[in-house]
Amino acid sequence: MKVFTLGYFPFVMGGDVWQPICIDVEVDGPHDIGNGYQGYVVTAPNGKTFVAEATSGAFVGPDLKTVKEDISLGEKKMMAKQVADAVEQSKKAKELTPDEFWGMLKCKG
Repeated sequence: MKVFTLGYFPFVMGGDVWQPICIDVEVDGPHDIGNGYQGYVVTAPNGKTFVAEATSGAFVGPDLKTVKEDISLGEKKMMAKQVADAVEQSKKAKELTPDEFWGMLKCKG
């Protein structure tokens, strides 16, 4: 599954230093994360986990328990807007190699 998050590019001239980055990875799921949303668990080479929302592929939290708690407290219209925005943002994501992606997240094995 293609997943994405924001990567930090500190030496960007005239642009946003936080830019969408993506990678195609093996995932576990889908899992029900609440309010009609599904998520997938992604495990980095160093064992750290992330939950990717199914529609956008965006990382939304570190584990299923945390994400379910966040969604249970969230406002439905706001979450729907965030997912729609994430879908658009994912279209602009730069695909990185596994070493580049996990290195930016400090999650290399």
